[in-house]
Amino acid sequence: MSRFFLPSMALMMICFIGPTLCRQQDEEEKGFWMRSAVHVVNNLPDPMRVRCQSKDDDLGLQTLQPRQDLTWRFVPNVFIDNTLFYCHFYWGSKDKFFDVYNHDMGSHCSILHSKDKSCYWSVRSDGF
Repeated sequence: MSRFFLPSMALMMICFIGPTLCRQQDEEEKGFWMRSAVHVVNNLPDPMRVRCQSKDDDLGLQTLQPRQDLTWRFVPNVFIDNTLFYCHFYWGSKDKFFDVYNHDMGSHCSILHSKDKSCYWSVRSDGF
């Protein structure tokens, strides 16, 4: 085995176990460890309730007033590509449940207006 192979494997294992150890402290860094953000905006005429969560994190049941934005940030798992957030939306007698972030959706998110790779969801009376 080459001398390069073993140190590289050790570094990869450290990054896999604790990716924040390998991430630079600069929050505006763009690249391999770039943070993602999900924005859910209530564009309904009335308040709505939403509960968003992942396997590890539950953001709880939130009430969003009209034009209010619920935002959270995270670093996606780049090794397994299994980061998933889903939300259950409630508006009057209507409700809807779906994924708001997964690996495939992440490729459609934008970095134009934010330091994060941002995914926007607009909740409207005619759909999302």
